[in-house]
Amino acid sequence: MAFQLTTGDIEAEIDIRKGASLSEAVSQALDNKAVRELIGQTVEKYARDVFDNDGEPSSDWLEKCAQAFILGGRDAVEDHIRASFEHPSAVDHAAEEARGDPAIEELVDDLVDGLRGVRREKSSAIRDAIWARMDEVLEEELAAKDTSVPLDAIGKNDHVRLTYVPGMNGLSPEDVMIKAVDRVCSAETVILDERLIPLFVMANVDRDAFVDFVREDKGIDLTQAGFDESWSDYRRAEEEARAASWRDATWTTDPDKPELVSKEDLFLILGESSYGGVPSLTISVPLKQFIERDWSLPLVIEPATIRDSGKMRTVAGQLGLHDFVWGSGYTITNSSPITIPPDSLKDWCVSEKTGHGFDKVYDMVGWAYRAGVKDGEPAPEAELQAPTP
Repeated sequence: MAFQLTTGDIEAEIDIRKGASLSEAVSQALDNKAVRELIGQTVEKYARDVFDNDGEPSSDWLEKCAQAFILGGRDAVEDHIRASFEHPSAVDHAAEEARGDPAIEELVDDLVDGLRGVRREKSSAIRDAIWARMDEVLEEELAAKDTSVPLDAIGKNDHVRLTYVPGMNGLSPEDVMIKAVDRVCSAETVILDERLIPLFVMANVDRDAFVDFVREDKGIDLTQAGFDESWSDYRRAEEEARAASWRDATWTTDPDKPELVSKEDLFLILGESSYGGVPSLTISVPLKQFIERDWSLPLVIEPATIRDSGKMRTVAGQLGLHDFVWGSGYTITNSSPITIPPDSLKDWCVSEKTGHGFDKVYDMVGWAYRAGVKDGEPAPEAELQAPTP
């Protein structure tokens, strides 16, 4: 069975398979090449990108995107974005607008007339079946014109506050909190182990230099145990272990680079952090750049220049100790580059989505967290050794 369709600028013969149901007949008519071309041309003016950034995504949405990326990588954040744009999507809105286009309405009328000549169903039933399939066709045509990708939903200037906790490796900050021999944290009570050492590494401060400073400036020898007559054997053993940690701990500093935190500030950080926390660097950076970078390379945190009340400020985040569990800590405003090792994604968390976030505790001005990010240089390949004869 066939009928001639004349509508708009097209004339086409529509073949309908004998014995086809009404829905099948409608699909065959709307899948005709000329009909599809007419629909595609008509909806062109309604087409829009699904993942269009309107410049005003909420902080909460951006933080959830960052969280999805840190937990699951690129695929996870793209799936999260797709889900948030799914119902109703820009294509849904565009299809609704295109549905009322005069050319589409005329096409439906002409298809009803054509199918009515080769079908026994009532015009109303044919029209309902055409519109049911037409809605799908409109969405298909509009979706085909969409060239956007999920990450287009994040603007290049959409910042999010993130915290680097060295050594966290996918755990929670609570799992890697520094330890002390007293409830209250201070240089005299903290244990210098793998949990605290990263703070000194980020600050590029040598152990002996810090120990000497505290001994000479504060009159405290961190490497020696100090006992009270009333202390139990258990408490004495703890103190001995604490002192030994300051004698035995080792790490590498870069003599060609300056100390990022003064020894006085490090002493202050340890003493003003109340219940300790985790070594941390908290920055506010463009989320899209953070996601799209090559995570197999080192990440360089660069200073940003901010104009604040007529003054130019140089800042690269907040460096120090932060306690996500109890909401204490102490940080200083960093102004120097810091290089984060490669493959460090699992050492990051979204500050305001993790326990007591920075803003909840300190309520700092926004510029205090700003920083830039860029890829560092790959580590040099090991030299190949000649085989032993």
